[in-house]
Amino acid sequence: MNAETLREKYPNFVYKSFDSKPNSGNLDLSFNFQAPPDIEFNPKVVLKNIPQGALDQVPQQVLDNFVFHLGLAEIPSYWKATCSPTIRIEAGQLDNYQVKWWNKLLMEGMGQFFWENGIEAGSNFFTIESQGQVFGDKAEVLGKRVLIPVGGGKDSAVTLQLLGNRKPLAGVFVLNPIPASERLSQIAKINDEVMVERIIDPRLLDLNARGYLNGHTPFSSYLAFLSNFCASVYGYSDIAFSNERSSDEANTVLGGKRINHQYSKTTEFERDFRDYAGRYLSNVSYFSFLRPLHELQIAKLFSEMPQYFEAFRSCNVGQKTDSWCGHCPKCLSTYVLLHPFLSQDQIVSVFSHDLFEDDSLYSILEQLVREDLVKPFECVGTRVELKAALALSARKLAESGLSLPSLVKRAEDTRLFDESMVGIADKLLHDWNRNNFLDDGTEVVLKEALR
Repeated sequence: MNAETLREKYPNFVYKSFDSKPNSGNLDLSFNFQAPPDIEFNPKVVLKNIPQGALDQVPQQVLDNFVFHLGLAEIPSYWKATCSPTIRIEAGQLDNYQVKWWNKLLMEGMGQFFWENGIEAGSNFFTIESQGQVFGDKAEVLGKRVLIPVGGGKDSAVTLQLLGNRKPLAGVFVLNPIPASERLSQIAKINDEVMVERIIDPRLLDLNARGYLNGHTPFSSYLAFLSNFCASVYGYSDIAFSNERSSDEANTVLGGKRINHQYSKTTEFERDFRDYAGRYLSNVSYFSFLRPLHELQIAKLFSEMPQYFEAFRSCNVGQKTDSWCGHCPKCLSTYVLLHPFLSQDQIVSVFSHDLFEDDSLYSILEQLVREDLVKPFECVGTRVELKAALALSARKLAESGLSLPSLVKRAEDTRLFDESMVGIADKLLHDWNRNNFLDDGTEVVLKEALR
């Protein structure tokens, strides 16, 4: 099915209602979305093991406001099936600022989805209308505790190790945990855990199988709203994500518009969300601990934390089997970034084999580093820092008297990188992005680690 046909059949997507019910120490949330005449979704979320008495400290209006907003954050995942031209919010009221904010999130955060589905989404592609109750009560969290979202990759490990160990009142936030996220938390020895289960309505998967529209959504924006909600309920004053400055690089440009797989991890989104949350949600501080750094710097920091080498996973393909597939852009990007800083035995132990000896990965490497190609829609390093990492690896191998492995040799021969990138690598490794939201104490922790 194409977007035009679906939009004609389903002119309205309606956020109808939400509900929340305490349940044996958990909080069960449910949402109702409809696309008349024949589509209805009821996704669910469970906040688990809430401390006794914590919910009693949250006024009902504040709780309703959080649940309402979490429903708003769910909309992209379900609206995408039909791309209805009108999004009608009946579960609550949005003011003009909020309408503009959510419009921007959908336009920017769904850019990859539009690109992949061949949709030309102009400024009039959809409108947001709202009616119903106004939720205006914000949460006020006292004290000083930091909540660290953990996915399972090297960036989460670096934040856990550097920030979690410096903050005795740190806790981890995990949504639908995977073995890697559990291992990282155990290694970091952070016992306080906020666990959430998100249950996608199977009817969405059924529509996908039947040819309704599908594709990437700004998932990190959902995590921003969910973690703010959880921080307020579980009693955390700060949320320290592990998004870095490399996420600001777009994957491609279409019609003058930047399309970025990682839009909801960017500095721009972080700034927007901080402003929105301060106005409508709580006094909880949301920031990205690694924002001042490039992925290359994070890889170097991670290389000094061997306790995490066998525990972390970043491969989306191998997530279900808790493994590295060794054939995707995410695996190759992670391998390239780490190679200059790990011994050969260490990196082969992590990935099970030497990816630099796999010449079949050359086309993926081209996509990762060439400016004239679309960068893979994955959370990968920037083109410049990947070329810089290749140059560092080539120099390291040469200084050890070793010949270049086939993939690196071919990349050098075809000028995907050259020796001049070593100097650029040095600049990247000593760089600091002042465009961040770290407080003075948190900034000191990160700067000390870089020395």
